[in-house]
Amino acid sequence: MSDIFLAIPIAAIFGGLTYVFLLYELEDRNGRIILLLAFALSVVTAFYMSLEVTPIYEETLGSIDISNMDAQVVQELSSSFTQEISKISAYGVFGNILMLFAMYMAYNRVSLEKIVDLS
Repeated sequence: MSDIFLAIPIAAIFGGLTYVFLLYELEDRNGRIILLLAFALSVVTAFYMSLEVTPIYEETLGSIDISNMDAQVVQELSSSFTQEISKISAYGVFGNILMLFAMYMAYNRVSLEKIVDLS
């Protein structure tokens, strides 16, 4: 697997952890469940996407003929690669919607002053 495709899940883990660390204490029990579910779903989706993108990437690179490169060939390869990637990236929507819902729940608790000041 190419290094760039290994970086995708690692970036998803770090990106998701930032949301978890920022929002965890602002959430109630249900919000925490949704937040952790969104984090887990985004990490699983990132691993799935990197596993699905790698063969498409390798197939695209394997079909490049350096001796016969012109703008038409590059445009066709780019177009087919982009179409395949956009189909796979639709799976990321579910984790993003859950994360958005968790953020809204935290915002709602703060705006309605349901956060108890312990100091």
